Amino acid sequence: MITRRLIVTSMITAFLSTVPCPALAAAPDWQPVGGDDAIATGLVSPSHLWRQVFLTTPEGYRTYNWIDDAWASFEEPGVPGREMTAVTGVPRLQQRLLTGRFGADGHGRIEIGSGPSAGSTVHTSRAGAVTALLATGYFTPLLLACTRASAQIPGEFLASADTGATWQEFTGHGHHDVTDLYAGWTNEIYVAGDAGVMLTRDGGSTWQPRNTGLPAGTVRRLWTDGPAIAVPGVLETDVIGQGQLIAAMDDGVYYTLTDSVAWQLVLAEAEPRQIVYQSHPYGGPGSVLVVTADGRLLEALVDEWQWTDLTGNATGGGVVGVVSIYPELCVATQNGGLFRAQHFLHGSDVPALDDRHRLAAAPNPFNGGTVVSFEAPRSLPARLSIHDLRGRLVATLLDDVVDVGAVSRTWDPRDLASGVYVARLELDGVVSTRRLMLLK
Repeated sequence: MITRRLIVTSMITAFLSTVPCPALAAAPDWQPVGGDDAIATGLVSPSHLWRQVFLTTPEGYRTYNWIDDAWASFEEPGVPGREMTAVTGVPRLQQRLLTGRFGADGHGRIEIGSGPSAGSTVHTSRAGAVTALLATGYFTPLLLACTRASAQIPGEFLASADTGATWQEFTGHGHHDVTDLYAGWTNEIYVAGDAGVMLTRDGGSTWQPRNTGLPAGTVRRLWTDGPAIAVPGVLETDVIGQGQLIAAMDDGVYYTLTDSVAWQLVLAEAEPRQIVYQSHPYGGPGSVLVVTADGRLLEALVDEWQWTDLTGNATGGGVVGVVSIYPELCVATQNGGLFRAQHFLHGSDVPALDDRHRLAAAPNPFNGGTVVSFEAPRSLPARLSIHDLRGRLVATLLDDVVDVGAVSRTWDPRDLASGVYVARLELDGVVSTRRLMLLK
C-alpha cells in the first residue's frame, strides 16, 4: 500500500471568531467574460492551478485566466472522443496538466501533457470515465484518480507517487462504482461511490464507512475540507478539530461534520450536478453552492440552509458549473459562455477586528514577495508572523516595539510551495490575521 502524508491547500473554515451573519444577498450582477462560442459541459479550477478556470466541452477544454482576465487558445477542436471529465495540475511540474478523458470506446483515460495540447496516456481505465483527479502535497506529491464502473466491471481508485508515470490501485474500499474522492488534512482520503463514503487514514490499508444517517445509494459528488486547523492564539486550542463533509446523492445534498458523522439532508433537489464550498476568509460561516440538474445555481449558509437562487442574469441554456475564489464567483452556462461577479457573504466582509489594525497584504495573491502592513495606534510592542494552515510558524517578520502609524514588512517566501498561508499580528492585546495566497 502507498503511504504518504497528504496535504491539501483547500480553504479552511475558521481563522477568527465568528462575525454577524445576515441572510444571503440576492443574485449578483453577472458580467459575461467570453467563451460563448463553445458548448460547455462543466467548469473546474484545480487547487494547484487555481488562477486557471477550465471550461470543459465535448471537444476538450478552454482556459480562462482569472487574474489576467484572458483566454487561452481552444484545444484541438473537432477531435473525436476527447471530452475532458477531470483535470488537475502536477505539483513541481506546474505547466503540466493531468487530465481525464472519455474515449469513443467507452473507457476513461488519464493523460499527462503540457499546456492546452493533448499529452500521452498514462493509464486506461478497465471500465468507465475518469471522474476525479487530485494532486496532494508538493515536494513529494501524490496524484489520486478514480474511474466509474461499467456494468459488471468495477471502477478504480488509483494513486501515483511518480508524477503520473505509474499508477497503483487501492482496494478494500468496498465500492463497485467509484464516483469521487477527496484528500483531507494529514493522511485522510475520502472515496465516494455506491458504498457511500469511505475513509482511510493509513494509505488504504484499512477503511472506515462514514455513512451514519446517509441513505443507501450512490454518492455522486463529495466535498470535504478535512479537520479545521487552528491558528495559534486565535481559536481556543491549537488542536486539529472537526471539518465538514458535503455529499450529493440522487435525492439531494447531505451535510455532516467529519468527527460526528451524522448526515442530514439540507437540500432536496434531484440529481445535483456540482457542489462547491465557499469559505469565509475572516471566520464567519461559509456557504454551499449547488448547481442543479436543470441549470440553476443555489446557495445557502452552513447551518442555516435557507437556499437562495443566484442564477439571475447568467443566461445561456442553464448553469453547468461554478468556481469560487472568494469573494468572486465564476459560472459557466451551457451556450452562453462564462460569467463572473463579486459576491460577499456578509455585507462588506471586513470585520471590526481587522478594521482596528488594518492588517493588509499587497499584492495578494502574489508570486514572489508581498508587503504585509498594519496601523499602530501608538508606540507598542508588536509581533508579526507567518503560519501555514496547520498553525506552524513559517517566518517572523517583526518582533519589536513599533512607532505610531503605518508599519510594513516584506515577506519573500522563495523556498515555500504555492498555497494558503496566514499572516498573524499581535498588537495592543488583540490578534488579527490575514489570509495570503502564494502562487508559483
